[in-house]
Amino acid sequence: MQLCENEKLDVKFTSLVTDHEASDNCGVEILGAEEKIFWKDRKGANINSIRTKKSIKDCGKI
Repeated sequence: MQLCENEKLDVKFTSLVTDHEASDNCGVEILGAEEKIFWKDRKGANINSIRTKKSIKDCGKI
């Protein structure tokens, strides 16, 4: 990444969310709290799925 920056290349780097708690809680942080863990997990999984699909789609753009 530093070499690309040094060369002023127009490259955007992305990576996985490695903060497990942040990944799990993204759904309730964005869409609101849930009483049942199933729905909390479901919200997080759906938000993460959208983010992942968008990142994959964006890889093909030039």
